[in-house]
Amino acid sequence: KIWSYRDGKIFFGSRDNIGQQRFFYEIEPLNSFERELIKKFIDSKTQTNQITSSSILLVYDTVANDNEITRRNGIEEYHTEIEHKAIPIIKKLLEEDLSWSRNKESKIDFANFLGFQYCRTNRNREVLSTILRDTETEFPKYKGMFDAKRLSKIYALLIGALIGKWIDFSGNISFLRNSTVLEFITGDQPVYNLNVKGQEVTEFNLFYPISSQLALLITSDPRSDKELDIDEVHQYNKFIVSVSHEQLYAKNRETLIIYKPEKLV
Repeated sequence: KIWSYRDGKIFFGSRDNIGQQRFFYEIEPLNSFERELIKKFIDSKTQTNQITSSSILLVYDTVANDNEITRRNGIEEYHTEIEHKAIPIIKKLLEEDLSWSRNKESKIDFANFLGFQYCRTNRNREVLSTILRDTETEFPKYKGMFDAKRLSKIYALLIGALIGKWIDFSGNISFLRNSTVLEFITGDQPVYNLNVKGQEVTEFNLFYPISSQLALLITSDPRSDKELDIDEVHQYNKFIVSVSHEQLYAKNRETLIIYKPEKLV
C-alpha cells in the first residue's frame, strides 16, 4: 500500500487501485490521412529508428484491426510484457547494482521500459493531443481529417520507443542518493526530462525516482553518483509535482502534505 494524493485529498490504499483508468489503452484503426502523417514521421528518422518505429506501427495495426477485446486490452498487455522484463532489473537498481547493463538484452529491456514509462501516461498523451489540435487550428485545411486523441496514442508508442533507443545507445545512468529526513515522491508521470521548457527540449536528462531514498539520473554525458542534501531533494520533488497530471505518491502521508499542489502555487 502507498499514500496517494488526488483531487485535493490524501488517502492510503493498494497500488492496484490507483492510477487506473478503464480501457485507457483502447485503440482504433488509423484513417488514410493519419497513416500518411505517421509514415512521414517514421521516414524522417534514421534508418535504425525507422526499423524500430515500423515495428511499433505493426503492433498498433495488429491490435487496432482485431476484435473489440483485443482493441481494448492489447496495448496494455504489450506494456505488461515490457514491465515484467524490467522487474528483475528494478530490483538490482534498488541495490545500486548496474551489472545488468553490461548485458545487451537486459539493457534494451530496461531502455524500452523507461521509454514507454515516459510516454504512456495521461499527461503525455494530453500534451500530444494539444499539439495536434493546435496544428489543426493553425492549418484549417486539415480540420476533420484526423482525430487528435487517436493519433496521440500511436505517437506515444512511437516516441516512447525512440526514447528507449536513446537510453540504450546514449544514456548514462547515475544514482541520486537521499539520506535526508525528506523522502523522494513520485507521481503519475514517473519519469520526465529535467530540461523541457514548454514544448522545447533543450537537453535530455531523465529523472526517475525508484524509492524514497534512491533515484536515477540518465544523461548523455556520464556523471558521478551523488548524495543529495535536503534542498536538492526538495527541488526534485517539486519537479515531480510540476510534471504530474492528477496523482502523487509517497511512502508517508506527511510528505504528501508538504507537496499538495495548491501549496506550491
